Amino acid sequence: MEKVSLYHLLRDVASVYADRPMYWIRQEDGDFRGISYQDWYENLKNLSVFLIDLGMQKGNTAGLICDNRYEWSLCSLSLVTIGCVDVPRGCDATLDDLKYILEHSEAKLLFLENEKVLKKLLEDKFSLSNVKTVLLIDPPAKWKDLENARTTLPGVKFFFLEDALLEGEKSRIKKGDKPYTQRGEILIGKDLATIIYTSGTTGAPKGVMLNHRSFTWGIHQLQEFVPCSCNDRTIIFLPPWHIAERLLETTLIAWGASMACSSIPTIPADMQKVKPTVLVSVPRLWEGLYKRIHDTVRKAPPLRQKLFHVAVRMAELTTSLQDTIRDSYATTEIENPRQKTIDRFVASAFLLFSIQLKSFLQNFTKR
Repeated sequence: MEKVSLYHLLRDVASVYADRPMYWIRQEDGDFRGISYQDWYENLKNLSVFLIDLGMQKGNTAGLICDNRYEWSLCSLSLVTIGCVDVPRGCDATLDDLKYILEHSEAKLLFLENEKVLKKLLEDKFSLSNVKTVLLIDPPAKWKDLENARTTLPGVKFFFLEDALLEGEKSRIKKGDKPYTQRGEILIGKDLATIIYTSGTTGAPKGVMLNHRSFTWGIHQLQEFVPCSCNDRTIIFLPPWHIAERLLETTLIAWGASMACSSIPTIPADMQKVKPTVLVSVPRLWEGLYKRIHDTVRKAPPLRQKLFHVAVRMAELTTSLQDTIRDSYATTEIENPRQKTIDRFVASAFLLFSIQLKSFLQNFTKR
């Protein structure tokens, strides 16, 4: 059933899947630590209440300059569930694009991932008249030149995300969840949720306004197209401010599935650790992965090359036999989830890629 707003969706999902892992967060040693839906939702409410205490009102806009990481969805949805509007962009955006987007959207608050982004904005001495507050996502130890920013921008308040979470928690202890629920319960489908700006390659970036209904309807449609469950897990690595990745991530949350944030260079290693059952990307990435694997094989000793090609051929034959058996007994549902890793590939915009490539990737991820 389609939910009224993202607030109502998250409220129900956090209750149903409370103890299940939601995100797998990469640690310094390279391993992934899980955070449950309940713990994530508590953090979200802490941050939302902090934003309410700052004076963020329904309809206010906030810039979110951040790449693919766990905190991205936390910041985004903490805004959206209290009726604010996020304006996302990646850290690689140019200064001109950031200035235009943040000024055009009249952003009153900024989430910044790291010091590099802040320094980029400081090049123009932060000529953004509406911005009064900046929340810094990276932990304090990674911000070496923050005092310079405070001196340069005396009218702007700076907070670390981890401090904001603590302050929000303290506020909830005093006031309870009423400030959060009052803001969320009144949200309806036509309320604005986000403004996503185009790349601006043909002129100034254009802002695409999406309301809550756009997301809840998209989630409902995607659930019918790609049936998944709380037992599924994925790796997300596309730019989070792209609508395809954003809708995917929100849909996975609606399923109660779990996610790990990655980047293109680390995908092969992360796939071995996370063992995703669903992956979504553009075909070009799979083609690149296919080429990278074969380039590595071509540089290997002759014996290793032969073993690789024999293993691929055996995997193809095994998959073909499994498909034949499955088709012969279509009414049975005896399937081992661990043997179904990457049985479903979805290309954004429903683009198709070669059968050979799809077959190779399926077999590669099952090894």
